[in-house]
Amino acid sequence: MMAYLPGVVVLGERKQLVGNIDIAPTIFDICGVTPPEDMVLDGASLMPLARGEEVEWRDAMFLEIGITRAVVSEDGYKYLAFRVPDSYTDRPKEEILAEHREALAKI
Repeated sequence: MMAYLPGVVVLGERKQLVGNIDIAPTIFDICGVTPPEDMVLDGASLMPLARGEEVEWRDAMFLEIGITRAVVSEDGYKYLAFRVPDSYTDRPKEEILAEHREALAKI
């Protein structure tokens, strides 16, 4: 992630694990707005990192996109899992192959 806020962001590279869950808390922080009490924010503001402050930060992240899950850790470990729903595998093999042929033909 890149940020440019002259006089606020300290130039440099950060090694902390960040994600899109950190965007809303960061925007609230930059704007000086306190989020509503009933709003659940799983992330944290990136501003302490951007200012070059030493802060306690997460050492792993769990990610899920569609039917793929992943865990990434700060020490370099990664785990990926690809779930194939039963509704996909219960179909006849010919139907699945035809679907892939159609998709490949469009490329």
